[in-house]
Amino acid sequence: ADEKTRAHSQRQQAETLRFYIDRLRFHKYKPTGGMLFFCLRALEPGPFWSVVNGEGQPKDSFEMVALCYRPVYVFALLPRENYRIGTLFQAPLCFSNDRIGPDQPSVLVKARLTDPRGQLVWKEQWTVQPQPDEETRILGEVSVMLMTKGVYRLNLNWLVQEESVENNYQ
Repeated sequence: ADEKTRAHSQRQQAETLRFYIDRLRFHKYKPTGGMLFFCLRALEPGPFWSVVNGEGQPKDSFEMVALCYRPVYVFALLPRENYRIGTLFQAPLCFSNDRIGPDQPSVLVKARLTDPRGQLVWKEQWTVQPQPDEETRILGEVSVMLMTKGVYRLNLNWLVQEESVENNYQ
């Protein structure tokens, strides 16, 4: 396959994996008791669902899977991929914590939605006090009327012990 097709298929793979991992993390202990990543590495060269190729090199989608499996993870449950102008865009923003130790430091979470021109149309932030290995909680909900044609961008950023992490949706 040519480079353009490969890049597109790996972007699609990354988005598909994030879609399902986000939903499994949302249902943590209600009823999901855990999840196992199937087909991490391809055994030979070729197009496979693995995120590591047959030569042992991470594919572009590996980075997305690593993000989604972080012990502290902030994500959005986007109901669909495409919207019409004039549609109300609503999505819950979720906080998932798999760390088990006591006395966990608070986590600063910031969310920003920008329109196709890059203009900020919605923002919110939370300071979260994690509980050990807790069920996923909903921090809030983005709710915006989409008035401009084009790609909107939702940026979720969180700070864990001075490490800044980002999860971006389009």
